[in-house]
Amino acid sequence: VNAIAPFNDTVVYLGMFAADLILQVNQSLNNFEAGNLSWRPMLPNYILIGNLTREDISSRSNYHLYTHDFDARTVVKALKELEPDQKIAIKKTEFQSTTIWMAFVKEYWKCNSSLGQSRDGLPNQHGFLNTNSNNTQKQVASIAMATIVTGIALVFIYHYWVSVEFCCINQPI
Repeated sequence: VNAIAPFNDTVVYLGMFAADLILQVNQSLNNFEAGNLSWRPMLPNYILIGNLTREDISSRSNYHLYTHDFDARTVVKALKELEPDQKIAIKKTEFQSTTIWMAFVKEYWKCNSSLGQSRDGLPNQHGFLNTNSNNTQKQVASIAMATIVTGIALVFIYHYWVSVEFCCINQPI
């Protein structure tokens, strides 16, 4: 069971636990007290990654449980409340959440297209700056030059307007 956090936190190993205990801990960690919960975010505090089924529970199989170091003590506390005799030691691994995420992206989000074309043949965000096209480079250069010239012209017009207003319009008669 792996979970990904938005921070580069160390992943820790808590041990092997029965599927039903893992599901109970997940439920207890996300059990909010009654009352007005409109201020709560839509996502739960803890998200269990993996598919634990009824067969997993009935087979009494044990599963490796990992979490992040920053809140491992909260998970251990929840485990101990449900299984007080269970020995639990927090063991740091060599993995961080960002390295797991980057490995996932490299493996499953591969770009199998040429520059400027998506996998389905439609133009993508690189298409308009395709370096293989000399004509496109000229178009980009022309747009850049037109933008610069327009900016300079607007600065001159603004300064002329300010000077005319200061010298002619606001003068006492």
